[in-house]
Amino acid sequence: MYQQLITYACCVPAAYAVVDYFKAWYSPEQPVEKQVTEYTLENWSVYVSPNDEYYTAPECIPRRLRGRRGDVNVITSGIKSVEGRRVTTVSGNVYVLGEINPEYLAWMNENGLTYDKVNPIRVIGK
Repeated sequence: MYQQLITYACCVPAAYAVVDYFKAWYSPEQPVEKQVTEYTLENWSVYVSPNDEYYTAPECIPRRLRGRRGDVNVITSGIKSVEGRRVTTVSGNVYVLGEINPEYLAWMNENGLTYDKVNPIRVIGK
């Protein structure tokens, strides 16, 4: 985008001021850091959100977390990465997993899934 703007500026002399402003605003050497928000999620479970509009292959359906963040029930954006009990979502929020939902734990046991307290969520391919 930066190169494209410079190309346009060469064609329009009045655009040089815009390019100078853009150079001051955009600096690839200094990336903008997003503030990471970390929450504790209690009574959590992994939630698969079905897509009713069109067919999506099961392995492409995003896995989300559902649980309580303080006094609020939440469903997160898709799970991006997992490190132990710390889960980062696509939105950039970090959730530290508290106690698992007992109904979800019972479902895991019924379906032959083991619960690891240290690494409770496994990401496919990892």
